[in-house]
Formats: sequence, C-alpha cells, structure tokens
Amino acid sequence: MAYGLTDMQLDDFLWYEEHLRELFFRYGNKYVAISNKTVLGAYDTSSEAIDEARRFHRRGEYIVQRLGLDESAYTIEAPTVFA
Repeated sequence: MAYGLTDMQLDDFLWYEEHLRELFFRYGNKYVAISNKTVLGAYDTSSEAIDEARRFHRRGEYIVQRLGLDESAYTIEAPTVFA
C-alpha cells in the first residue's frame, strides 16, 4: 500500500493520471468516482461521488478525484484515501 491506498486504488489513480485530459474534456470540473479503471460517474461534489460509489463498492475498491488541468487534480485527496 502506497500513500494508504490499496493496490487497486493506486492502479486506478495511475489510470486517472494517464487519462486526466480526456476525462476533463468529457466531464469538465467534476469529481469522478473510479473503480477498476472505469469511471463510475461524475458529480458536483466529492461527498456526492463518495456516497454513490459506496452504494456499489466497498472501501478500498474505488477512488474519487477532482478533475482539472491544474496541479490540484494530481493530488490524492483525503476522501480518496479514506472513502
């Protein structure tokens, strides 16, 4: 576990980084929930994204990231780690 992430979450974060531009142009300034390198949905708030991801996935099986093209989009946020 790196940075408190499961291997699955780390794989999803690396996939997110690799596809960030594409995701941003598709979903805009949203929060995305990702599991198994698949976008589960795009939401206005991190809380909304976490609540929806929790409906179908257990802790450690998904990440939530804010889309954007600045450096904050590359930050692993607390909701990502502890969701």
